[in-house]
Amino acid sequence: MDRSTAAEPKRGPKNRLLGLLGHGIFSTTSSANEPPMPSQVANSLAFYFSKNSARNTVITGASVIYHVNTPTELLYKGDRITTITRVGRDGRSTIVGEFIWNVYSSTMVRFGGDDEWIPMREFLKPPQDGGAWNPARSFSGSTGIKYKWNEQGQKKVLTLTLDKDPTALLAVLHPPKYNLIRQEVRKAYLEISPAVENSLDVIIVSLLLIERKRREAEDNHGVPV
Repeated sequence: MDRSTAAEPKRGPKNRLLGLLGHGIFSTTSSANEPPMPSQVANSLAFYFSKNSARNTVITGASVIYHVNTPTELLYKGDRITTITRVGRDGRSTIVGEFIWNVYSSTMVRFGGDDEWIPMREFLKPPQDGGAWNPARSFSGSTGIKYKWNEQGQKKVLTLTLDKDPTALLAVLHPPKYNLIRQEVRKAYLEISPAVENSLDVIIVSLLLIERKRREAEDNHGVPV
């Protein structure tokens, strides 16, 4: 999901993080004008997106932020790699996932910055009986528990549940809200249960992949990609 002055020195990721902490940006309150929607997940944590993008954004929670960066297409030759970096309160940064957005082949993903690349379909698996048009995708968390992303309702809200129990709501992605003149009045944010906090890195990676593919499908008139 940068301000600077002529007299201010350049700051690395750690100092930038400490600056966020010092200015109260590291919080679970939205920076937009309109408050969050009523919670749909019990005792949920909130993670706000700085931009409505699955390729370049900063996702901010109470104790951790995720930087999502993808090279600009016009300035980069070859397949572009999206990198997701987690920064904790201590300023330490860790690459938790990377994607290769291949133009003519499957999207590839890897975790931790040094694992082997695998096709996205091996990580996010469609239901066996769902058919090609089913948007649901299942994956395993860091503890081996299986989860499922799916769309709910007419607005196709992206939700996370246990793979075998769709009633166990664990996360909801709330899209940004705009007023009549298309001004953003509420940032997009992820509402997530503390019960899955130990798999947060994998959940964030899976969410960004799912959301990017959803947007590609919308651009392709609803055909899954």
